[in-house]
Amino acid sequence: MDSALIVDLTGSAGGLALFWKGKSSITLVKLCSWFIDVKVFDPVLNKSWRLVNVYFSSEDNERKLQWDFFVHYKTCLGDDWIIWGDMNDILSPQEKQGGLARPSWSFRGFKKFVDDCGLVDLGFSGYPFTWRNNRCGDEYVQERLDRVLATPSWCLLFDQASVTHLDTVGSNHSAILLNLKSIPARCRVPFGLMLVGWRMMK
Repeated sequence: MDSALIVDLTGSAGGLALFWKGKSSITLVKLCSWFIDVKVFDPVLNKSWRLVNVYFSSEDNERKLQWDFFVHYKTCLGDDWIIWGDMNDILSPQEKQGGLARPSWSFRGFKKFVDDCGLVDLGFSGYPFTWRNNRCGDEYVQERLDRVLATPSWCLLFDQASVTHLDTVGSNHSAILLNLKSIPARCRVPFGLMLVGWRMMK
């Protein structure tokens, strides 16, 4: 990757990193302890869109406050934007393996946030779970805490976009690779803008 924006760890927790490769121009709009908001200019489309790299809190009450903030903040983002990173929540029982089963009502808050923002999930390729608790035996839990969500108009602009879960070292989260164009198998160097979002620790 050619460039990066980083939010440092607080002690041994937190931390965000956004890496990108390609000719698109990326401008920082807002950076705080739990999200990085950038404007991306695409020279081919001659159009800008917004990308928000996020770390929602693992604490339910704090995460709800962050959701509420973002439902209002989205009015600053325009029509074409995506949000990705550590959502610290899941949308269905299938996105968790191991540990105690979650009741159906516990998914409502995150689903409401996604609906209130008018977002769709871009899906993924690779291993289905992006976080693990690194415990053993019956206490071992994996979840799909990290994802990419986009507005429908962004999806129309980038209908070849793909998301891949990548293995990482030094984190119990997988990195997320967003590629805006499909990559022919014969090409060693991907074309189009590529970005990686990474929660550095948990």
